[in-house]
Amino acid sequence: MNHCHHVKEYNSEKYWGDVIKFLHKGNLLDNKQAAVQLINQARKFLLFEGALWRRNGDKPLLQVVLNPKICSRILQNAHDGTL
Repeated sequence: MNHCHHVKEYNSEKYWGDVIKFLHKGNLLDNKQAAVQLINQARKFLLFEGALWRRNGDKPLLQVVLNPKICSRILQNAHDGTL
């Protein structure tokens, strides 16, 4: 999806697939600029016990939820079904 303010879409299957492939096997994209961007984004994440986690400074890690149904359920629960 192209954002009207040219903000990169970070919620696509391709984006997360690229991040996971890089973290798991060190696979980089062919385009040098895209590869550098991927490295910079991937630094925020780690794979641990088969799950993707986001680093959170000195706070506990945050698990990344990629399943749209689970994301929707989490949002509904967080907002008491008011969405």
